[in-house]
Amino acid sequence: NSSSSDFWPILCKVLGWDDVFVAGIYHGAKKPQDIKAFLAFLKEDIVKLNKTGGIVFNGQIVKVSISGLCSDAPLK
Repeated sequence: NSSSSDFWPILCKVLGWDDVFVAGIYHGAKKPQDIKAFLAFLKEDIVKLNKTGGIVFNGQIVKVSISGLCSDAPLK
């Protein structure tokens, strides 16, 4: 890798849907060293969404939650 920095995407999938989408991107000089720091902004956004009731989808308010995590390599 000739780049001096990397991007690490946070990908999400809605249960019952086939599509995967980017929920966030971590950018840094090396891979994230702490899973809590890596996911902190995603967690904050989900908390904020749920404090306001959730997101509106097809005219209905839907709460957002995380049901599981999957990564391609272990984070330390």
